[in-house]
Amino acid sequence: MTLYELQALLHGRITGIVQDREGELRQQVLPRPSLPALERVEIYEKMYLHRLVHAVAEDVPHTAAMLGDESFLDLVREYLRDHPSRSPDIGQVGRHFGAWLRGRDGFRVDLPDLAVLERVRSEARSAPDAPVAGAEELHSFPPGALPGTRFVFSPSLRVLRLHHDVRALWDALDANQTELPTPARRPTTLAVWRQEFKVFHTALSGSEADALEVAREGGTLEDVCAACAGEPEPAEAAFRTVLSWFADGWVAAVTKPGPRGTH
Repeated sequence: MTLYELQALLHGRITGIVQDREGELRQQVLPRPSLPALERVEIYEKMYLHRLVHAVAEDVPHTAAMLGDESFLDLVREYLRDHPSRSPDIGQVGRHFGAWLRGRDGFRVDLPDLAVLERVRSEARSAPDAPVAGAEELHSFPPGALPGTRFVFSPSLRVLRLHHDVRALWDALDANQTELPTPARRPTTLAVWRQEFKVFHTALSGSEADALEVAREGGTLEDVCAACAGEPEPAEAAFRTVLSWFADGWVAAVTKPGPRGTH
């Protein structure tokens, strides 16, 4: 076996990609008087696993606490078989964990959505900084140009569509409460963002979510107003929605009318 082949074998075993080939390891790895070859490899295997488990737990601390140490370790080990770490950034290892949990059982039905929310909050926390525009930006455009203006949003802004409303569960866990609310099974759209060093999340109504989606895809102010057409007072709903974007610091800039693009 060449050095390259041995390195590939050790890498595969330590990272969990290779599950067998123990005979080759016994032949290629020198034992110590008190430590057989496989046990030497397992030391690095366990160190690697626990480092990745810790990285996932940093993203989803409430989820990890609810599962307990042993269950969380077992789940992450299983998760890594389906989603092995392939990025030099260890912070990316848990990005699919919440969605992956939806295919498992044995825990609260809303726990996967809690994990998704926690991961996205972690992403928002580490997102790049950006300027914060105020609603007065709109006043710099002549009235005839306003319908064609577009919005550039903060890099921290994320939109989640969840199967359960986990806001009350997240609040209870964040406050270290022992009595937790029952799962609330209803489709919920959340916006997640960061203001300075603090991360927030809030629920969006159907029209608010539609308007935000239109604007994030490069739609104009006129398109945003059209997304609120189903509301009893469409103009008022659109006005209220856009002002809330500025109030919460979601808007980084307002751009002049021009060719449609994604911002």
